[in-house]
Amino acid sequence: MERALNATNDNISRDALFQIETRNLTGGSVQTVNARDLHGYLQVGKDFSTWIKDRIERYRFVEGEDFIKAENLCSPNLGSKGRGGHNKTDYHLSLDMAKEVCMVDNSGKGRMARRYFINCERRLNESPARYLADMERQIVRLIEDRVEQTVALRLASNARVAALEYVSVRELLMEHNAVQKGRSGLNRKIGASMRAWALQTRPPISVRRCPHSGVWLFPRDFADDFMRRHGRELVHDHNDRQTGRGSLQLVVAG
Repeated sequence: MERALNATNDNISRDALFQIETRNLTGGSVQTVNARDLHGYLQVGKDFSTWIKDRIERYRFVEGEDFIKAENLCSPNLGSKGRGGHNKTDYHLSLDMAKEVCMVDNSGKGRMARRYFINCERRLNESPARYLADMERQIVRLIEDRVEQTVALRLASNARVAALEYVSVRELLMEHNAVQKGRSGLNRKIGASMRAWALQTRPPISVRRCPHSGVWLFPRDFADDFMRRHGRELVHDHNDRQTGRGSLQLVVAG
């Protein structure tokens, strides 16, 4: 779930002033911003450590509720021989704390950053389910695209794969002994029905055009199931019409 919320935040912050991340504070997962990023954006005159500690003390922010601290290993000082890296402390502020810090900053940049944080919260709170559903659809499309690319490559490189795993409507009609006369119309009708049915199936069935002939190809299992459910009756009606079976011959008495 946390990964999903992070991905949602990435969508919200596509044109971001700041990177918004979900972190665990007392009471659950909340959106946070790195205080160093905020400090740099506000162009505060004080150094970061002095500034953040002053804000925490003056406005009585509580660690674990309003912010959390994290130690990061900095790169070694290249000008000092024999010295390794040193730790720096990052502060991750809840958006409520960040908005208050921006408000007391009382500058144009502070007001802009505060409005940005309000919009981030508003967009997430409007409908988190909708953002998660959008992500799910994107993932499904990505998987479908990858499957379709793989199928297309296999069909293009191996005719035997196409023959065994996929079937055209023409082959289905031959297998079900459809009468030759008028079969092109039946071919179009069944092909359109199969493509529509493939789209309605969950998950949707991937259909393909043969890379050589341009003919629509359907997965064999799907095609056989369609013919059992719908296709055989269409072929039966077609054959009856073409052979005159099932029609009434009217005889006028003289």
